[in-house]
Amino acid sequence: MPTSNRHSPRPNPARYHFQSDPACIGDVIADVLSNSQLQPLSDDDISKLEIILAEVINNIAEHAYGERSDGPIEMSADREGDRMVLTFSDTGIPMPDGKSPEGSPQNLDCPTDELPEGGFGWFLIRLLCKDVHYERLGNKNCLALFVDLDPRPT
Repeated sequence: MPTSNRHSPRPNPARYHFQSDPACIGDVIADVLSNSQLQPLSDDDISKLEIILAEVINNIAEHAYGERSDGPIEMSADREGDRMVLTFSDTGIPMPDGKSPEGSPQNLDCPTDELPEGGFGWFLIRLLCKDVHYERLGNKNCLALFVDLDPRPT
């Protein structure tokens, strides 16, 4: 069976609407990864997508909405052959300087008690995604991530 055209999105991407409540983030990620519309996925792809989803959704909850646990998040996941397109939008505060952070590796060459507690998220997102696009449209943050997938999942 041929794969779908890499450049033609499916007419109905999987869509999710949820709140920035940290208690629901794990359920959302599990729902995305088990969605039959997005299958098949290799174990490596599942791990990669799990990291990306956790980092992005947690960043929205923690940084865009801060203390609010009721901030709306809209997300879509669209399988295009051997690529996944993930889009996120929220009405939280904009990203600094109107662009997504570059993300750089943290210095881990230090004593254990001096290891950084954060700063890994955007480095991981950029490492695992083929492309990252952010823009502020009106009062919304809009983020699109393009993730290469295993062309022959097991």
